[in-house]
Amino acid sequence: TKKANKGGLFLYDGFLAGEGSIWLLTRDGELRKYGFFRITPEGDTTYLRETANIGWGPGRCWQFPHSILSASDGSILFGTPSDGITRYKDRELDLSGWRQGIGSVGFLWLFEDREGRVYAASVRNVYLYRPGVAPGELPSWVERWKEHLLAACHPVRDSEGNIWMFLEDHPGQVSRWDGQHWTHMEFPYPSGIISAMSDD
Repeated sequence: TKKANKGGLFLYDGFLAGEGSIWLLTRDGELRKYGFFRITPEGDTTYLRETANIGWGPGRCWQFPHSILSASDGSILFGTPSDGITRYKDRELDLSGWRQGIGSVGFLWLFEDREGRVYAASVRNVYLYRPGVAPGELPSWVERWKEHLLAACHPVRDSEGNIWMFLEDHPGQVSRWDGQHWTHMEFPYPSGIISAMSDD
């Protein structure tokens, strides 16, 4: 929802980072681009003008919340609509795109495993993301996942490490991958599912 304060600043979007800060998307009138304000848990507010170099559109954070990842190394990773993956840390941006072997596609889902490896998924592809390094070979469990087309939304990882998804070749079912085996369970979902989540 678009809101404005008394000074005329419009806020279009936002998300909660892993360390408790809130990031709010506004429009930089001078640059004519979107950029984030960061509000710490202590209430300190900083405009991160360098984030205006990310190819954002208003509303992406709430539409695709899994396209943003607060990584264990303290960085924020953004799956952009068309420019690959952007890593933000210590007021610096690092873009990984087609030059690093990552296609110029919209990334809707970023996931970090227990070893700190980050996987980026578009609608049809999965990449192992390592900043500044070409994707390289994916682990076998990701390869097996990559073989399947998704029927709806994005994969979800539960608190036990299982990955759940709706597969195109298993209509009316939800599929769970535990790292070694698939389990397909009846689930008459409507075709319009666009998001999913897991509790603990």
